[in-house]
Amino acid sequence: MITAISAPRRPGLALGTGVLLLILSVASGVSSAPRETPSAQLERTWGINLDSSSSFSQADHKEDNDPDHTVTAALWIRSLLVLSRDRSVEMIAQGSYTWSDDREYLFNVDTLRATGRFPGLLGETSMVRATAGRFHLRDTTGLVLSHVADGLQLRVSYPFARLRLAGGYTGLLLNPVSDIRMTETDLTESDDDDTFFGPARLLGVAEITFSDLPRRQSLSAAVTAQKDLRDADDDETTFDSLYATIALSGPLAGNLYHSLSGTVMAGSAEADSTTKSSLGFLAEARLRYYREALAGSRLGANFTWASGDEGGADRFVPITRGTAGTILDLPLEDILRGEIFYSFRPFPGIQPSLTVGWFFLASDERPQTPEVDTDSDGRFLGTEVVGRLVARPVSDLGIQLTGGAFFPASGSSGVFTSDRKTEYLLKIEISTSL
Repeated sequence: MITAISAPRRPGLALGTGVLLLILSVASGVSSAPRETPSAQLERTWGINLDSSSSFSQADHKEDNDPDHTVTAALWIRSLLVLSRDRSVEMIAQGSYTWSDDREYLFNVDTLRATGRFPGLLGETSMVRATAGRFHLRDTTGLVLSHVADGLQLRVSYPFARLRLAGGYTGLLLNPVSDIRMTETDLTESDDDDTFFGPARLLGVAEITFSDLPRRQSLSAAVTAQKDLRDADDDETTFDSLYATIALSGPLAGNLYHSLSGTVMAGSAEADSTTKSSLGFLAEARLRYYREALAGSRLGANFTWASGDEGGADRFVPITRGTAGTILDLPLEDILRGEIFYSFRPFPGIQPSLTVGWFFLASDERPQTPEVDTDSDGRFLGTEVVGRLVARPVSDLGIQLTGGAFFPASGSSGVFTSDRKTEYLLKIEISTSL
């Protein structure tokens, strides 16, 4: 079941070979500086990571409230080729085996990438990083796209600006580990044991960041795109989309920092030779206050709006589905979210935190979730309260406890009927390295 072995021929399968040769050839240097005697050194390390997770939830609207248990063992290998002029090529591979209540085994290639680091390649102040293989690909906000893909990524950095170009393919990812669920077909296949691979998409990201602006501000402009590689027919709908993002971040005053972003989505859905265009919007604002002298305190507030079918806008559809809350499992679509959080470190290696979130619909369209009041025009979904305790008693052992509740809203301003009861969650995660 390892994708690199059993995958049939698909676009991008032979992508890494040529790029690895290119990285190694560039590592030898294209520079106006005098050629130095090579002094390459190879370093190798490896290890085993063990992770276990147990979650206990209680919700009257769910048929199955049994505990969920997952155990993962991962073997990773890292090789670092150190070259002259501070250049290097790093190669990382990680494979894992996962056992869970509903699946006795899942073998997966989590990471398989080579990264070349070439300072001074495009000028004395430049830094070039090139990555090929299977790696985590993320858009500027992390809300549109945050997913593993097979592909290429190029980063070029100068003191005044950074450029990033990336492309990837998701058709070789195993279906159970894929979270790209943009259409009804994608969602249907997520529970299909006969579907071996996840949804096949071509991804692209182009981003430029100016980090030396007045008042230590950073401005980013980016374009993210995805292409659905299915063929539209009577039973399937394909969806292609492009996202244009502007983001601004930096300090406001003292220890207070901000982050603002806005995204416009242009989508095109096709089914049985019929095409429908859509225009969606996403906006996010974040505030962070840091007070290291007060037990490493962190205080923050987040605001997120993803458009629905209302007011000339269409439903915003991210590439990575995710969830709007920790307990509330609705996607970040047609939703308005506000939350505040606080964390501190009373002792070394101990960090408790508390997050309170409020969720509203962005339009009058009713969500696809149990116990919705179809006769109500209320938009308040409810309140979520989540507490976390992260502990790292030693460097190779991590423990995280998560507990909380979602309080659904009913009545004239609420979305749910009175039959939707409070939902509770308790989750214990343990990770260690050997």
